[in-house]
Amino acid sequence: MNNKINIYFLREFLSLFLIILFSIGIIIWVIQAVNYLEFVTEDGHSFLVYIQYSLLNLPKIISRLLPFAFFTTLFLTISKFENNNELLILWVTGLKEKKIINFILLICFFVSLFQIIFLTFLSPQSLNSARTFIKDSNVSLVPSLLKEREFNDTIKGFTVFIDKVNENREYENIFLVDTSKANGEVKTIIAKKGQIVEDEINTYLQLINGAIQYSNSEPQSKKINIINFDKTEINLSLFSTKSTTDPKFQEMTTLTLLSCFNYFKENFDYSKKRILIDIECNGSIGEIKSEINRRFGMPLYLPVLALIVCFNIFRTKDIYNYNLKKYSIFVFSFIILILSEIFLRYSGKSNIFMLAYYFIPIVFSIFLYILLIKKTKFEGA
Repeated sequence: MNNKINIYFLREFLSLFLIILFSIGIIIWVIQAVNYLEFVTEDGHSFLVYIQYSLLNLPKIISRLLPFAFFTTLFLTISKFENNNELLILWVTGLKEKKIINFILLICFFVSLFQIIFLTFLSPQSLNSARTFIKDSNVSLVPSLLKEREFNDTIKGFTVFIDKVNENREYENIFLVDTSKANGEVKTIIAKKGQIVEDEINTYLQLINGAIQYSNSEPQSKKINIINFDKTEINLSLFSTKSTTDPKFQEMTTLTLLSCFNYFKENFDYSKKRILIDIECNGSIGEIKSEINRRFGMPLYLPVLALIVCFNIFRTKDIYNYNLKKYSIFVFSFIILILSEIFLRYSGKSNIFMLAYYFIPIVFSIFLYILLIKKTKFEGA
């Protein structure tokens, strides 16, 4: 009998959980995908790269939404059972509230495990793959870079202004500023005309009738050098867009994060608050701690949310202010979820905050469970 009830409750929970999770996830994904359009319009990436990058951000959205979808689904499932008098039938048939609570915690355990897998493996891997697509993609610079009467800085360290494009697809009155040199040299190029020339490998901007002005790289010298030319070419294939290609901490694998954490502990000068050796782990030790805590600490808050919602089991729709008390539990759960995100930001600041971030949900879960068990005994008395 209990197995049939558990299967029925699980089926109702999972169907609603998947609907809520993916419905809200798709809405957020569409909104974010619109923001990613700048990869095509501004940074010059192809539309295929844009689609791939957007899709690979979906696991991150799912992992962030999972706690909200979990406690919302649990709240709605229990409310549905109460509205249909199914909870009353369960109590009349002799089923104990404790068994329902324990079964909900069992569901919570597997959802928490699912979130850990997403946060530690799937989400970082998909985000890293998305960054790789951006890094390795062939950038179509011409449509995004060469626009009429716009100062365009799509290319890193390179600003272009074109007065107009004539009927022969030639560019007229071109102004370029090149600050890409590592030695700090600033180069200004002015040309009357220009056109795009391509071969099998590279794309060139061919400039006609103009002058190159550049300052001496030595700081003590303020001399401006001018070179006139009839024709010159700039290899656009040598430049990269301003899209960030270095991986962020949320895009790193968990093992890489842990190795960075160990590196910072060994190479951080606390007196000067800086890294002794510059490596790929750019950032602060606090950022690494926060990201590690998100992956392993955030799932600990799911039992807290589940146990808070379980208090609705003891509320029947016949009691005074039933809806007010029921939805106050939902609001309280939502506040706990927000506080968990706030605590996460502070968890990387010190070891005390980090320990508190892990121990608070554990202690709170034990307290709520004991309170619920006592309430079941009181209700059954």
